[in-house]
Amino acid sequence: MKKTILYIVLINVLLSCKKEITTPLAVVNSNLATSSSNVGWDKITSQSCLYNLKTSINGKIINNEKKEISQQFPNLQKIVSYKDNVMTNITLTNDEGSSIIKYEENTLIGLNKIPYEKPKINPVIELKEKIEDYYLIDTLWNNTDVFYLDSKKNNDTYIFNKETKLLIAYLSETGYGLSTLTFEDYREVNGYLLPFKKKNFVPKSAYIQEYTFQERKLNVIFPDNQFELNKDLTYLKKGSLIPDFTLPTVSDDNKVFSNNDLEGKVTLIDFWATWCKPCIKEFPVIEKYYNTYKNKGFNVISISLDTDIERLKSFSRKKIFPWTTSLYSADGLKGDIAKKFQLASLPKLILVNKEGRIIAMDKELRHDKLGKVLSEILDN
Repeated sequence: MKKTILYIVLINVLLSCKKEITTPLAVVNSNLATSSSNVGWDKITSQSCLYNLKTSINGKIINNEKKEISQQFPNLQKIVSYKDNVMTNITLTNDEGSSIIKYEENTLIGLNKIPYEKPKINPVIELKEKIEDYYLIDTLWNNTDVFYLDSKKNNDTYIFNKETKLLIAYLSETGYGLSTLTFEDYREVNGYLLPFKKKNFVPKSAYIQEYTFQERKLNVIFPDNQFELNKDLTYLKKGSLIPDFTLPTVSDDNKVFSNNDLEGKVTLIDFWATWCKPCIKEFPVIEKYYNTYKNKGFNVISISLDTDIERLKSFSRKKIFPWTTSLYSADGLKGDIAKKFQLASLPKLILVNKEGRIIAMDKELRHDKLGKVLSEILDN
């Protein structure tokens, strides 16, 4: 009798230790199951959000702003940012791509075309589209039973609460180190569960972003012009002359360079800063095409927006550009040069012809697109 009882207890223990068997797709489908109103995620056509974004490094708050987001899927998005209730910038995505418009006390000071970023409804929807690249691990994370969905191709990881099937974290490798984005405080909005708190943490750089949502709405009806860019905002256009400028060189403060010195060559003007990781990532591409076309009438000038000139000069001693002209504007993104060239963000690239007229700008020149434009001009 004792042996029988012991045998039954042993079976129960083994059964209780048995892990739930599922698949990555099953986990995702559970998360994206129809809402309580029996409507699927594919019925969401638009959403709006109001939230506070606090950014800190090493425990010191470096930015605290309010943001309003309007999204109309699949490709329209508008993000308006405020600091102390004063608008600072608008990021607009539409059929023509993406633009960031920078304001100071509601006065326009900059406009950049930036790489297109498709608006997102829910990160799990994107995961479903590439689910075959992930494998599932049934484990613990922060003392919580979870499903890990690890990528077979890169370092991306999605972590779901095993009981609720809700996404609680997304891990990815960035240029600043491993990033952990957590999702908390899920609430029901029109029958859908949405997180009202998010936190992005990059331990290597002690960088933290905290999102606290005050309002989230789904299937919003927006005005017809909600996602339109005012064409009158940009005065830097193809065919127009670049603004006049005179700046000191990084190697010698007493030596200056002006727009008049550009004449005679097709020239790429690269606005950058030592603190701008995307800028530094562009250098190898720029160097590649400089070396390819320098003997065909192509030149590059770099204009740094660093305000810490000693840091810039230290960086320049280690990173030697193959082109000879490296300039700086010590007033940074709030100076006259930034306003003249509508620098809303970095990097900004402007390609001009021999007469100093603009050929192409911004996203048209990012990555290997620069090579295509130069080929069309200089290989003929």
